[in-house]
Order: sequence, then structure tokens, then C-alpha cells
Amino acid sequence: MNPFSGAGPVGQKLVSPAVSAGISTSVAISRQNADSDDIIKGELLYAASNSTVAKALADSSTKQKVLGFAKIPFAVGVIGVVQIADLIEATTDEWDAVTGMVGGLVAGAHYYLDPTTKGRMTTTPPSTDGQYVVRVGWALSSTEFQIDIEPSVLL
Repeated sequence: MNPFSGAGPVGQKLVSPAVSAGISTSVAISRQNADSDDIIKGELLYAASNSTVAKALADSSTKQKVLGFAKIPFAVGVIGVVQIADLIEATTDEWDAVTGMVGGLVAGAHYYLDPTTKGRMTTTPPSTDGQYVVRVGWALSSTEFQIDIEPSVLL
């Protein structure tokens, strides 16, 4: 299976079979990639329009409005899955690509939308005037992340 093939029609709410069985409350939606780059699993995304997403960035009043995390990688123009709540899991290598760190997530650490690299997150909140502090959740382990997107604060 091609990981960039996307899933579901635009706007369709995707719920895993586990949700139907009452095992999980994971919430995900499908959206088309409107960014100029492919989206990798775990990157933070904002709603570029009603049916599209692009990589979020903490230095823009529009791009700082985090919708959720890429649940799968998807190419430019392709429909993918955006997880907007609950627990998201990825390998340590996948998280390394999203954080710029090595060894996956830091258990117990809070993460923030990065102000310099689109789609990324960091354990250091932005501190420069004109940037937005957007806490997006915390790490439960090196591979598990609890999504908890908070309202932004303009510095």
C-alpha cells in the first residue's frame, strides 16, 4: 500500500472500528493537502480552507490555528487523515522527524507548535514578539502523544 494514497472523501469523518466497539474515542477527519510539500505522519496542520490543510507555523495569525496531527503521510493534493483529538502513536523515528530530536518524544514533556519550521513541534515554547504560543499536548512515552490543543497566545 502506498502511504501517500490518502483515505476517504474530503470532509468524511473517519472513525476506527475500535471506536464503534467502544474501545477508543479517537477522532479523525479527512482533508486534502494544500501545502507546497508532502505531509509526514505527526506533523501539525491547520485548516487552509473548509476541505484542505497545510502545515501549521507559530509565526502566522492564520497558520497558528492548529486543527490536528497528520495520522498518515500524504502527498501534495492528496486526501489524508488528520487526527484532532485523543492519543496518537508513531515510531521514535517518525517523532524525530516532527521534533528534530533523537529518540522519540520526551515522556511527560509538553509540546508547542514550532515558530520556525512549518508542521513541527518543540518542547520549547516560542518567546519572540509576534509569535504564537500554542501548546498542542504532551508525551506519554517516546512513541505516544496525548493531543490537547490549547488556544494560542500572541507574544
